[in-house]
Amino acid sequence: MPLEKTLAIFGYPLGHTLSPVMHNAAAGALGLPYRFTAYEVHPDQYEEAVRGAGAMGFAGFCVTIPHKVATFELVDDVSEDARLMGAVNMVTFEEGGRLKGHNTDGAGWLRSLEEETGVSPKGKRCLILGAGGAARAIAIKLAQTGAAHIEIRNRTAEKAISLAEEVKSHFPNTEIHGGGLDALESAARERDIIVNTTSLGMSGDKAREAACCLPEEFIPL
Repeated sequence: MPLEKTLAIFGYPLGHTLSPVMHNAAAGALGLPYRFTAYEVHPDQYEEAVRGAGAMGFAGFCVTIPHKVATFELVDDVSEDARLMGAVNMVTFEEGGRLKGHNTDGAGWLRSLEEETGVSPKGKRCLILGAGGAARAIAIKLAQTGAAHIEIRNRTAEKAISLAEEVKSHFPNTEIHGGGLDALESAARERDIIVNTTSLGMSGDKAREAACCLPEEFIPL
């Protein structure tokens, strides 16, 4: 039987993560010799943890809040998506022990959208709620895919505007704008795809609040 290899997720805090459950179930179903473990790593010790993972022979590791941007600065090489997003959510160990950073946030969202709905963002009018790391990843993926128009709305309008300008700098032919949450219901009615990257709707009665401005014909996923 092959020696079990270690995979991990680093974050702080990590009480909410289901990553070990999902990854270990997948590895078991596929008969792969991997064991996935969660490590709660404080930012002050994060660089040591990354170096330690290589020293202990980890096959790779995932990264979540608040380490994605810090990881970008620690790896030796990055994928194109990670470069565009300025953040890393997965690290693989390459030949010679070199660390390569990847970002699968946008690609994972796009694949889920297309597989579950059969809808491609190409040529579509898209609205993103929120202006954090997930919003950045999805905005970039929408621009790469050829969305006709991207609008980013956030409680702090300046953050949405800044993110829109940043994405525009990479994709100058993409029509993209940022703003606040005013007139959100009318903005939603003018869009084909709406993406909520905020924490609103994650649990309890807020789930209903999150859907309050959606047109009736929209199908939540």
